[in-house]
Amino acid sequence: MEDTESSIDLVIGGWKLLNYPERLSYSATPPDFGSLCIQRRRWADGGLIIVPKLRKLRKARKQRSEQGRLGEFLLRFNYMASITWSSVSLVVLLFYPYANKLVSPLLGLLALPYFLAMASDLKYCGYKRIDVLRIYGFNLVLLPVNIAGTVNSLVQVLTGSKGVFGRTPKVRKRTVAPLLFVVTPYLVLGLSLFTLVRDYQHHFWYNAVYASINSLLATYAIFAYIGLRNSIADIFVQVKPWFAKKEKKPSSGSASSGASSPHVSTDWEAILHFGYSDAVDKGKASVERSKTNYKSADSYVLAESSSPAIGASSSALTAPSSLEFTTLFQPIFDLATGEVVGHEALSRFNDGASTLRRLESFSVKQAVEMERDMIIAAIAASHNLPRETWLAINASRHLVTNDRGLMALVAASSLSIVVELRAGEATDEGFASSVLEALPPGMSLAIDDASPELGSLNFVAAVRPRYVKLDSEWVRGIDKNRTVQVLVGTLVNLANESDATVIAEGIESEAEFETLMNLGVRLGQGFLLGEPVPVGRI
Repeated sequence: MEDTESSIDLVIGGWKLLNYPERLSYSATPPDFGSLCIQRRRWADGGLIIVPKLRKLRKARKQRSEQGRLGEFLLRFNYMASITWSSVSLVVLLFYPYANKLVSPLLGLLALPYFLAMASDLKYCGYKRIDVLRIYGFNLVLLPVNIAGTVNSLVQVLTGSKGVFGRTPKVRKRTVAPLLFVVTPYLVLGLSLFTLVRDYQHHFWYNAVYASINSLLATYAIFAYIGLRNSIADIFVQVKPWFAKKEKKPSSGSASSGASSPHVSTDWEAILHFGYSDAVDKGKASVERSKTNYKSADSYVLAESSSPAIGASSSALTAPSSLEFTTLFQPIFDLATGEVVGHEALSRFNDGASTLRRLESFSVKQAVEMERDMIIAAIAASHNLPRETWLAINASRHLVTNDRGLMALVAASSLSIVVELRAGEATDEGFASSVLEALPPGMSLAIDDASPELGSLNFVAAVRPRYVKLDSEWVRGIDKNRTVQVLVGTLVNLANESDATVIAEGIESEAEFETLMNLGVRLGQGFLLGEPVPVGRI
């Protein structure tokens, strides 16, 4: 283990820790500046919070009549608190306009023992003594990261709140670093160069030497640890949305009464992101029907659809002469690695009506037709999703068992397809078995909105779906409900025995995330991990 707080907790509890100097694990995190920012900010965020436990440690050892070692205490205190005072001191040294008479060559001797000790440690660990200079430049580019972590620690101490645990993404490509963390090293370099020129002009030679060292090492660190090309890419990715003009929704009276089709606006954001051909032409499904036309790869308009009369209490859900909906995709994560393994396609009607209630307001035939259109739109938009992920689509039992043509079309998708069937529709084992038989080869079944209750457990054991999606109602507040934890743990164990994987829906807090991880839930989705977005913003 490598967690400082847990180590101190164990020693407080009377455990004896032995150091085993071997590498026991290997990170799948790519060695880029973006991932480094997440890791270092997390480290800088915890030091000040753990410091008070050193007092508990000394007290616990005293109660056990154990002799505490001052050297150990000072080393631990320095490790956890030095990130704060060193970062603050570095800011002061960089920005405070010292007069030349305040700086003496002897001042550098104060830091000499520290750098000599570090150089000795580096040599002992197999590095070069000269690497101490690289580390100095390294700390210059990480200055905003360390300051951000320190400020977050102080906020947590003052408010009593718990910070969000920043996880490093396990991705194949680079992790984009936050804009502030990319720009600030260049500002530090600019300040050092400005100071060098100013000190040279005023003959502040000692200051000029210090500024030249900062300029040289900051330049090296920027090119070595961030990279000029990566800096430009990260800045562009984060600045680009500032210039994207959001689509304005038309008012109800803007369309002419004599128009034969609903008002359709262009999704310029998707076109700018993918290009016109990818966002529009390639986004069209291979099957076009006379009652439909496409707006873009992720937005879809249904025209000339009709609906039966609905009671007055649900008149707001009556289908108008034209319906417009947007296809969104919510990522599904491997909770252990942080890798996106799949996306669930979700349809959102632009008038705000619930998709489920909208379908329930139609006749069975109309609802199936609506489902068909939504699935075709999802498949069309999914062409721009990562190839290594799978796509989950929601379908009713009527659609799966009666529309073999659509299922064949879906099976031809470039992505692996998982069909989600609501637990409420899976009324018996025979029906679920017929759904499994109706699925083309290569497609998997997921039971949506499942619960850890006895009936659902028996159903999962008998049907053996590929995925079991735990309803968000059971996820909400699971960290505070021990009974629910036991039930969900039982579902996880049963799923493992049935070669199924549990997907937790609606994860919205770090506490829920950690609890589900501890219970053995492998996959999850929710606003904490990623919100549903159009394909152009994946």
